[in-house]
Amino acid sequence: MKFVSIDTETTGLNPHRHQILEIGAIIADLTRPNEVLDQFHCYVRHPEIVGDPFALQMNHEILKRIATWEDGYVYHLPNVVYRLFSDFLSKHKNSHGQIIAAGKNFASFDKQFLTYGNYVDPDIFHHRSLDPAMLYVEPDDKTPPSMSECLKRAGLPDTVSHNALEDAQQVVDLLWRKLSKEYT
Repeated sequence: MKFVSIDTETTGLNPHRHQILEIGAIIADLTRPNEVLDQFHCYVRHPEIVGDPFALQMNHEILKRIATWEDGYVYHLPNVVYRLFSDFLSKHKNSHGQIIAAGKNFASFDKQFLTYGNYVDPDIFHHRSLDPAMLYVEPDDKTPPSMSECLKRAGLPDTVSHNALEDAQQVVDLLWRKLSKEYT
């Protein structure tokens, strides 16, 4: 099964008010473990930033990178990111004209920002998505485990970087760890 792991870094939790600062996406396939088929990564240069103090502090390195146009990275205005990211996703549609998205909290967080902000057409996403938390839940858990806890339970380094591309890769690693054996 081919899927795209998507992560965003934002200026807060409200997609109606806050903004995407960074998008990372990795195309992977459960039948081809440890092979990245394609990837997308860029920072979004908004003319003005609106954000929650906690999120702005958490993403201070991203904001510094965007403000100084640090070498070695890709930066675009929001309207350019919309087109580029939509084009990237369109290249990877399945036979039904959709993509299967994956991500820690993709359905309840990242998808909301991507579709509300018009980064992508919501119809491109299959109505089901892959969230690795359910693969690592244990009977005594009171809530689904965090990304860090999932990584720990998988025997992987458990530091979440809050870098969109690295976090997307961690989701791929978690899915491959549990599911690739099922599909090979």
